[in-house]
Amino acid sequence: MNADDIRQLADDILARPEFRQPEPNLLERGRDWVENLIGDILEAAFSGSAGSLVGWVVLLAAVGLTIWFATRFTRSVQVGGRVGIEVEGIHRRSPGQWRAEAEEHEAAGAWKEALRCRYRALVGDLVADGVLDDVAGRTTGEFRRDVTNRATDRAEAFTAATELFELAWYADRPTGADENARFQALAARVVGVRA
Repeated sequence: MNADDIRQLADDILARPEFRQPEPNLLERGRDWVENLIGDILEAAFSGSAGSLVGWVVLLAAVGLTIWFATRFTRSVQVGGRVGIEVEGIHRRSPGQWRAEAEEHEAAGAWKEALRCRYRALVGDLVADGVLDDVAGRTTGEFRRDVTNRATDRAEAFTAATELFELAWYADRPTGADENARFQALAARVVGVRA
């Protein structure tokens, strides 16, 4: 094959239906129309021609409508006498509540769920002690790093407790009373016995 044959073959392949650009959908056509309209208005407004005055009027009307819609259809909430954003209260369980749920799971033989609750209680205890920050979405690795950096004397036991949790919860390892007892002993070393 020479270069012309290769070009022809590439053209033939790219001409097949699966390589054709799809027609724009209704939303894309509407967006293009609005973009073109705005472009035409701006061009008329800044061209200095007779349409310039009309363009400026239309532009100012569009800005006014945008501001009106933005203020009309957005909500503001009064918080402490000021306008602000209201964040729905986040319900957080206390470490004691997590331990109570863990005990319910243990009584039912749901060891993985019990271990998850005990891990959450341990994290809650460390938040209460100021070792961990109370931030949603943190990973076990971030918890481990923070404990290592902020409370080195607790890091070894916390790392071992975290590994038990990860093996049960993420690696789906069989978990029972032995793992649960080991976790509780490690947690007691991390924060001491708590009510």
